Amino acid sequence: RITDEAARLDINATPPARLDRLLAALGLGRSERDIINDSIQDWRDANEEHRLNGAESDDYYLKLPVPYRAHNANLESVTELLQIKGITPAIYNGTKERPGLADLVTVRSAGPVNMNTAGPHVLEALGLSTPEITQIVQGRRNNGPFQQVPSQFGGRNLSAATRTFRIEAEGIMDDRVVARLIAIVQRRTDADPPSVIVLESWRLR
Repeated sequence: RITDEAARLDINATPPARLDRLLAALGLGRSERDIINDSIQDWRDANEEHRLNGAESDDYYLKLPVPYRAHNANLESVTELLQIKGITPAIYNGTKERPGLADLVTVRSAGPVNMNTAGPHVLEALGLSTPEITQIVQGRRNNGPFQQVPSQFGGRNLSAATRTFRIEAEGIMDDRVVARLIAIVQRRTDADPPSVIVLESWRLR
């Protein structure tokens, strides 16, 4: 499966209010959202002072059964989210009823969200109204991809193109998935001939 990485929110550049809207779109309550939001900000900032609902190394992570320290820097992989207070496997991976953060956020975005590939949850997180989201989804379905961002959506952190993609492959034996490989790749157009570089890869069993 190949998906557009620009269809996701950059977790390292997403303001707390935008992240809160994304978590709300996933159906999380206020308490859960506050814990996750503050904990992500604490994980990324350079100090050890936790926010009201957040967590840092000394007061939380080092007291876990398997202790570790907060990163205190931007996330280098979306898989780091599983280490952050409040983010459960169900919230990260999703359920039958809702997608997970792993499918909605990225740390490898080249900038704005691609309005041709972003799903309703991400568009809602950007602050678009339900009629605006419907207009975008129906527009690209009926008329094909937007060639440029319509003027009415200017300044909304949207683009109409991408060059970064997520590739997911599964190894199946005896009708059972035994391994998954995920890679983030970027198409380089500044080289001759154009090439593709791997930005990140990880394996799941």
